[in-house]
Amino acid sequence: MIEFANVNDNDEIIRLWKICFGDSNEYISCFLNKRMNTENCLVHRENSNILSMLFLLEGKLKISSELYNSFYIYAACTDPEYRGRGLMAGLIGRTAEIAVENDKDYICLVPANSGLFEYYARFGFETVFKKKVISFNRRQLYMLSAESAEIYNPDIKEITDLRNMVFSSGDCYLWDEKAVAYSIFENESIGGKMICVRNEGKLAGYALFFETDERVIVKELCVTNRSFGSLIKLLVSSSKSEYFTLNLPVNFPLTSDNFNIKDNGMAKPISAKGGESLQAIYNAYIGLTLE
Repeated sequence: MIEFANVNDNDEIIRLWKICFGDSNEYISCFLNKRMNTENCLVHRENSNILSMLFLLEGKLKISSELYNSFYIYAACTDPEYRGRGLMAGLIGRTAEIAVENDKDYICLVPANSGLFEYYARFGFETVFKKKVISFNRRQLYMLSAESAEIYNPDIKEITDLRNMVFSSGDCYLWDEKAVAYSIFENESIGGKMICVRNEGKLAGYALFFETDERVIVKELCVTNRSFGSLIKLLVSSSKSEYFTLNLPVNFPLTSDNFNIKDNGMAKPISAKGGESLQAIYNAYIGLTLE
Protein backbone atom coordinates (compact mmCIF):
# COMPACT_ATOMS: atom_id res chain seq x y z
CA MET A 1 0.00 0.00 0.00
CA ILE A 2 1.31 3.45 -0.97
CA GLU A 3 0.37 6.23 1.42
CA PHE A 4 1.82 9.12 3.39
CA ALA A 5 3.60 8.26 6.62
CA ASN A 6 1.96 9.06 9.93
CA VAL A 7 3.20 10.33 13.27
CA ASN A 8 3.76 6.78 14.54
CA ASP A 9 6.16 5.79 11.74
CA ASN A 10 9.41 7.32 12.99
CA ASP A 11 10.88 4.05 14.21
CA GLU A 12 10.18 2.34 10.89
CA ILE A 13 11.56 5.27 8.90
CA ILE A 14 14.73 5.33 11.01
CA ARG A 15 15.13 1.56 10.59
CA LEU A 16 14.88 1.74 6.78
CA TRP A 17 17.04 4.88 6.56
CA LYS A 18 19.83 3.21 8.56
CA ILE A 19 19.71 0.09 6.39
CA CYS A 20 19.94 2.10 3.17
CA PHE A 21 22.17 5.06 4.12
CA GLY A 22 23.95 4.08 7.34
CA ASP A 23 23.41 7.39 9.16
CA SER A 24 23.13 7.62 12.93
CA ASN A 25 19.85 7.71 14.85
CA GLU A 26 20.66 11.26 15.93
CA TYR A 27 21.23 12.48 12.37
CA ILE A 28 18.05 10.86 11.06
CA SER A 29 15.97 12.10 13.98
CA CYS A 30 17.17 15.66 13.38
CA PHE A 31 15.99 15.48 9.78
CA LEU A 32 12.63 14.02 10.78
CA ASN A 33 12.10 16.66 13.46
CA LYS A 34 13.09 19.59 11.25
CA ARG A 35 12.00 18.62 7.74
CA MET A 36 9.39 15.87 7.91
CA ASN A 37 5.66 16.21 8.24
CA THR A 38 2.91 13.71 7.53
CA GLU A 39 2.36 15.23 4.10
CA ASN A 40 5.86 14.91 2.66
CA CYS A 41 6.98 11.34 3.41
CA LEU A 42 5.53 8.86 0.92
CA VAL A 43 5.90 5.19 1.81
CA HIS A 44 5.13 1.72 0.50
CA ARG A 45 3.87 -0.24 3.45
CA GLU A 46 3.13 -3.92 3.86
CA ASN A 47 1.44 -4.77 7.14
CA SER A 48 3.27 -2.54 9.65
CA ASN A 49 6.58 -2.50 7.75
CA ILE A 50 7.78 0.35 5.53
CA LEU A 51 9.61 -1.26 2.61
CA SER A 52 10.28 1.82 0.46
CA MET A 53 10.03 5.58 0.96
CA LEU A 54 10.88 9.03 -0.32
CA PHE A 55 10.47 12.60 0.93
CA LEU A 56 8.94 15.47 -1.06
CA LEU A 57 10.49 18.88 -0.38
CA GLU A 58 9.20 22.14 -1.82
CA GLY A 59 11.22 24.35 -4.16
CA LYS A 60 11.12 26.34 -7.37
CA LEU A 61 12.99 25.77 -10.61
CA LYS A 62 14.00 29.01 -12.36
CA ILE A 63 14.34 28.77 -16.13
CA SER A 64 15.25 32.00 -17.89
CA SER A 65 12.99 34.55 -16.20
CA GLU A 66 10.22 32.13 -15.20
CA LEU A 67 9.66 30.27 -11.91
CA TYR A 68 8.22 26.76 -11.92
CA ASN A 69 6.75 25.05 -8.87
CA SER A 70 8.57 21.84 -8.02
CA PHE A 71 8.88 18.90 -5.69
CA TYR A 72 12.39 17.74 -4.84
CA ILE A 73 12.68 14.02 -4.07
CA TYR A 74 15.03 13.26 -1.19
CA ALA A 75 16.17 10.05 0.57
CA ALA A 76 14.46 7.72 -1.90
CA CYS A 77 15.26 4.16 -0.85
CA THR A 78 14.01 0.58 -0.74
CA ASP A 79 14.85 -2.18 1.72
CA PRO A 80 17.51 -4.31 -0.05
CA GLU A 81 15.48 -7.47 0.58
CA TYR A 82 12.57 -6.07 -1.44
CA ARG A 83 14.37 -4.45 -4.37
CA GLY A 84 13.48 -5.51 -7.88
CA ARG A 85 9.75 -5.59 -7.12
CA GLY A 86 8.95 -2.17 -8.57
CA LEU A 87 8.28 -0.54 -5.20
CA MET A 88 10.22 2.64 -6.03
CA ALA A 89 8.59 2.81 -9.44
CA GLY A 90 5.26 2.82 -7.66
CA LEU A 91 6.31 5.62 -5.35
CA ILE A 92 7.60 7.73 -8.24
CA GLY A 93 4.36 7.16 -10.15
CA ARG A 94 2.31 8.24 -7.13
CA THR A 95 4.61 11.25 -6.66
CA ALA A 96 3.78 12.38 -10.20
CA GLU A 97 0.06 12.12 -9.40
CA ILE A 98 0.52 14.13 -6.19
CA ALA A 99 2.51 16.72 -8.14
CA VAL A 100 -0.38 17.15 -10.56
CA GLU A 101 -2.81 17.47 -7.64
CA ASN A 102 -0.61 20.20 -6.13
CA ASP A 103 -0.10 22.17 -9.36
CA LYS A 104 3.61 21.37 -9.66
CA ASP A 105 5.44 21.87 -12.93
CA TYR A 106 8.41 19.62 -12.18
CA ILE A 107 9.77 16.88 -9.97
CA CYS A 108 13.52 17.18 -9.40
CA LEU A 109 16.13 14.95 -7.76
CA VAL A 110 19.85 14.31 -7.43
CA PRO A 111 20.77 10.63 -7.97
CA ALA A 112 22.87 9.19 -5.14
CA ASN A 113 25.40 7.83 -7.64
CA SER A 114 26.14 8.04 -11.36
CA GLY A 115 24.56 4.65 -12.08
CA LEU A 116 21.14 5.92 -11.00
CA PHE A 117 20.87 8.51 -13.78
CA GLU A 118 19.93 5.72 -16.17
CA TYR A 119 17.46 4.28 -13.66
CA TYR A 120 15.55 7.54 -13.18
CA ALA A 121 15.57 8.21 -16.93
CA ARG A 122 13.18 5.26 -17.26
CA PHE A 123 10.56 7.34 -15.45
CA GLY A 124 10.88 10.41 -17.65
CA PHE A 125 13.57 12.28 -15.73
CA GLU A 126 16.12 14.18 -17.82
CA THR A 127 19.57 15.36 -16.76
CA VAL A 128 19.35 19.16 -16.57
CA PHE A 129 21.41 20.09 -13.51
CA LYS A 130 25.19 20.29 -13.82
CA LYS A 131 28.04 21.58 -11.68
CA LYS A 132 31.64 22.64 -12.07
CA VAL A 133 33.95 20.74 -9.73
CA ILE A 134 37.25 22.53 -9.48
CA SER A 135 40.32 21.82 -7.34
CA PHE A 136 43.24 23.92 -6.10
CA ASN A 137 46.11 23.45 -3.74
CA ARG A 138 46.46 25.92 -0.90
CA ARG A 139 49.01 28.14 -2.65
CA GLN A 140 46.97 28.34 -5.85
CA LEU A 141 43.82 29.31 -4.00
CA TYR A 142 45.61 31.87 -1.86
CA MET A 143 46.80 33.60 -5.03
CA LEU A 144 43.13 34.30 -5.82
CA SER A 145 42.50 35.97 -2.48
CA ALA A 146 42.24 39.67 -1.77
CA GLU A 147 42.04 41.88 1.29
CA SER A 148 39.67 40.47 3.85
CA ALA A 149 36.18 41.86 4.08
CA GLU A 150 34.36 42.10 7.34
CA ILE A 151 33.33 38.72 8.78
CA TYR A 152 29.58 38.63 9.17
CA ASN A 153 26.92 36.55 10.92
CA PRO A 154 23.77 37.02 8.80
CA ASP A 155 20.30 35.68 9.44
CA ILE A 156 18.70 33.01 7.25
CA LYS A 157 16.65 35.53 5.28
CA GLU A 158 19.80 37.40 4.23
CA ILE A 159 21.49 34.16 3.18
CA THR A 160 18.46 32.97 1.21
CA ASP A 161 17.98 36.35 -0.47
CA LEU A 162 21.65 36.51 -1.51
CA ARG A 163 21.58 32.93 -2.79
CA ASN A 164 18.48 33.53 -4.88
CA MET A 165 19.87 36.78 -6.27
CA VAL A 166 23.32 35.44 -7.20
CA PHE A 167 22.28 32.11 -8.68
CA SER A 168 19.32 33.58 -10.55
CA SER A 169 21.78 34.95 -13.09
CA GLY A 170 21.38 31.50 -14.65
CA ASP A 171 18.95 28.61 -14.50
CA CYS A 172 18.81 27.24 -10.96
CA TYR A 173 16.82 25.58 -8.21
CA LEU A 174 15.64 28.02 -5.54
CA TRP A 175 15.18 26.89 -1.95
CA ASP A 176 13.14 28.61 0.74
CA GLU A 177 14.50 29.79 4.09
CA LYS A 178 13.57 26.56 5.87
CA ALA A 179 15.54 24.45 3.38
CA VAL A 180 18.58 26.74 3.52
CA ALA A 181 18.54 26.73 7.32
CA TYR A 182 18.41 22.95 7.42
CA SER A 183 21.27 22.62 4.92
CA ILE A 184 23.45 24.80 7.16
CA PHE A 185 22.45 22.77 10.21
CA GLU A 186 23.11 19.48 8.40
CA ASN A 187 26.59 20.63 7.37
CA GLU A 188 27.39 21.67 10.93
CA SER A 189 26.20 18.27 12.19
CA ILE A 190 29.03 16.60 10.25
CA GLY A 191 31.61 19.06 11.56
CA GLY A 192 31.33 21.56 8.71
CA LYS A 193 31.45 25.34 8.82
CA MET A 194 29.88 28.35 7.17
CA ILE A 195 31.83 31.55 6.65
CA CYS A 196 30.28 34.83 5.53
CA VAL A 197 31.61 38.22 4.48
CA ARG A 198 29.85 41.52 3.99
CA ASN A 199 30.58 44.57 1.93
CA GLU A 200 29.16 48.03 2.59
CA GLY A 201 27.06 46.69 5.43
CA LYS A 202 25.41 43.89 3.43
CA LEU A 203 26.02 40.18 3.10
CA ALA A 204 28.26 39.73 0.06
CA GLY A 205 29.17 36.05 0.11
CA TYR A 206 29.31 32.76 1.95
CA ALA A 207 30.99 29.37 1.71
CA LEU A 208 29.46 26.22 3.17
CA PHE A 209 32.19 23.60 3.61
CA PHE A 210 33.61 20.70 5.59
CA GLU A 211 37.17 19.52 6.01
CA THR A 212 38.73 16.07 5.79
CA ASP A 213 42.31 15.16 6.75
CA GLU A 214 43.75 16.61 3.54
CA ARG A 215 40.97 18.44 1.72
CA VAL A 216 38.37 21.17 2.13
CA ILE A 217 35.13 20.35 0.31
CA VAL A 218 33.12 23.48 -0.46
CA LYS A 219 29.54 22.29 -0.86
CA GLU A 220 28.34 25.71 -1.97
CA LEU A 221 30.05 29.02 -2.63
CA CYS A 222 27.83 32.04 -3.25
CA VAL A 223 29.39 35.48 -3.66
CA THR A 224 29.09 38.75 -5.52
CA ASN A 225 31.89 39.38 -8.00
CA ARG A 226 33.64 42.14 -6.08
CA SER A 227 33.82 40.12 -2.86
CA PHE A 228 35.17 36.85 -4.30
CA GLY A 229 38.79 37.49 -3.30
CA SER A 230 37.80 38.44 0.24
CA LEU A 231 35.73 35.30 0.69
CA ILE A 232 38.56 33.13 -0.66
CA LYS A 233 41.02 34.67 1.79
CA LEU A 234 38.65 33.92 4.65
CA LEU A 235 38.15 30.36 3.38
CA VAL A 236 41.89 29.72 3.30
CA SER A 237 42.46 31.25 6.74
CA SER A 238 39.55 29.25 8.21
CA SER A 239 40.96 25.87 7.20
CA LYS A 240 44.17 23.85 7.50
CA SER A 241 44.02 21.39 4.60
CA GLU A 242 46.40 21.48 1.67
CA TYR A 243 43.78 20.89 -1.02
CA PHE A 244 40.42 22.46 -1.86
CA THR A 245 37.54 21.22 -3.99
CA LEU A 246 34.83 23.71 -4.91
CA ASN A 247 31.37 22.77 -6.23
CA LEU A 248 30.15 25.66 -8.37
CA PRO A 249 27.59 26.58 -11.01
CA VAL A 250 28.87 25.84 -14.51
CA ASN A 251 28.75 29.54 -15.39
CA PHE A 252 30.87 30.58 -12.38
CA PRO A 253 33.81 32.62 -13.83
CA LEU A 254 36.62 30.53 -12.35
CA THR A 255 38.85 27.92 -13.92
CA SER A 256 42.00 25.91 -13.25
CA ASP A 257 44.00 23.04 -14.71
CA ASN A 258 41.92 20.66 -12.62
CA PHE A 259 38.19 20.94 -13.17
CA ASN A 260 35.30 18.89 -14.52
CA ILE A 261 31.72 19.57 -15.54
CA LYS A 262 29.57 16.86 -13.95
CA ASP A 263 25.95 15.80 -14.27
CA ASN A 264 24.35 16.71 -10.96
CA GLY A 265 20.58 16.28 -11.08
CA MET A 266 17.45 15.50 -13.04
CA ALA A 267 14.01 16.94 -13.66
CA LYS A 268 10.73 15.42 -14.84
CA PRO A 269 8.15 17.81 -16.30
CA ILE A 270 4.66 17.41 -14.86
CA SER A 271 2.58 20.25 -16.29
CA ALA A 272 2.24 21.32 -19.91
CA LYS A 273 4.10 24.49 -18.94
CA GLY A 274 6.95 22.40 -17.57
CA GLY A 275 7.08 20.23 -20.68
CA GLU A 276 7.32 23.28 -22.93
CA SER A 277 10.20 24.80 -20.95
CA LEU A 278 12.26 21.62 -20.48
CA GLN A 279 14.39 22.10 -23.58
CA ALA A 280 15.18 25.68 -22.58
CA ILE A 281 17.04 24.63 -19.42
CA TYR A 282 20.76 25.31 -19.74
CA ASN A 283 23.37 24.06 -17.23
CA ALA A 284 21.00 24.59 -14.31
CA TYR A 285 22.49 24.69 -10.80
CA ILE A 286 20.83 23.00 -7.83
CA GLY A 287 23.21 22.92 -4.82
CA LEU A 288 22.26 22.39 -1.16
CA THR A 289 20.77 18.96 -1.77
CA LEU A 290 21.94 17.23 1.42
CA GLU A 291 24.30 15.05 -0.60
